[in-house]
Amino acid sequence: MTIERAVQFGSGARLAGVLTEPSPERARVGAPPVILINSGILHKVGSCRLYVKLARALAEEGFVTLRFDLSGLGDSDVRRDAMSFEESSVAETRDAMDYLQRVRGADAFILGGLCSGADVSHMTAIDDARVVGMASIDARTHRTPGFWWHNYAPKVLSFATWQKWFGRVLAGNRRRVTAGTEVHPDERAFEVPSYVRVIPPRDELAEELRAIVRRGTMLLYVFTGGLDFYNHEGQHRGAFRDVRFGTLMTERHLRASDHIITDLDLQRQAVDMHVAWAIDVANAVSQRRSPLSQSGTPALG
Repeated sequence: MTIERAVQFGSGARLAGVLTEPSPERARVGAPPVILINSGILHKVGSCRLYVKLARALAEEGFVTLRFDLSGLGDSDVRRDAMSFEESSVAETRDAMDYLQRVRGADAFILGGLCSGADVSHMTAIDDARVVGMASIDARTHRTPGFWWHNYAPKVLSFATWQKWFGRVLAGNRRRVTAGTEVHPDERAFEVPSYVRVIPPRDELAEELRAIVRRGTMLLYVFTGGLDFYNHEGQHRGAFRDVRFGTLMTERHLRASDHIITDLDLQRQAVDMHVAWAIDVANAVSQRRSPLSQSGTPALG
């Protein structure tokens, strides 16, 4: 049986969340609680209820999960100070950790989220040693030579691609012949506003990742097919070859999925990936805290 209840916490704002807990007999003693962070303007249910499903699946495996709204989103109050989003989102994620530390006695945590939720997890993990695991869906990364190969090689070798190219050439010639023809207003192209995600320079991201990895933080990166800057499993590791991830980092590609993972089968795959990985993190944390680990044997990585 899964137990869910609404909670409020926070120092700079009155933050609202849902605490999902396992039944006492299923509770995984010593497992780090999982904190799920908003993606974009979506509230704490997550895209297509992904966070709800993930929290409940984690509870079935004995994990406590807090999915909460950052200030100004969902049920959380707005802030009344001048902090930027980058500052407030990290401060509020730390508030969530402080809350669970106070009410559950936890001192280690797993952070997770999609898109901007992944970004906030990353920003928090840079400086907060309590973060022992970070699960990111469509995190910030960079293109590599492998990206361009996977992007263009199939197209160059495809007969359909050449058919389309010649078709466009012929269509272009026809358009030039009829250049004086009036265009109907309904046929004009209009620019559609879109969310622009700013990705820091590769070297800046690499330095931040080194700081996270040096503490032995375990990392799960799940990328969907909905990104225009990622197209094959292993690209993220390849983009940061100078970061010594070792076995700390797991990278997966949901090639058939859109960015918000609308397909139910792919949602289940994403949830299963996260749950299996969270169990690995819990086992590693338990090993680190064992007497053998304290005598000098490293546990994370």
